Amino acid sequence: MYQSGKNKGKDHEISISPEVISYISKRGCDFRISTSCFGPVLHPVKVKPPKGTDVRIRAGDYLIFVSRHQAPYLFDISMDLLMRYERSAADELV
Repeated sequence: MYQSGKNKGKDHEISISPEVISYISKRGCDFRISTSCFGPVLHPVKVKPPKGTDVRIRAGDYLIFVSRHQAPYLFDISMDLLMRYERSAADELV
């Protein structure tokens, strides 16, 4: 559950699709959701490492770090959030 430090009572669940959990498991690493000019994107922490202020969400055996700026607006994590080059890699893993 995402818990806001400022907005008490506005906490909410962030669900993760089974496809994302499977993809992360196959990749074998933690991921991060950060802000881009196109909106939130999901990428391996090798691309952009997590920050100390990120919200941590368990995804199987791995973690998804969510930017504190994205967390209040994020309700589900789906394959749509993968960066384009990651989507290509996801197709190869199937």
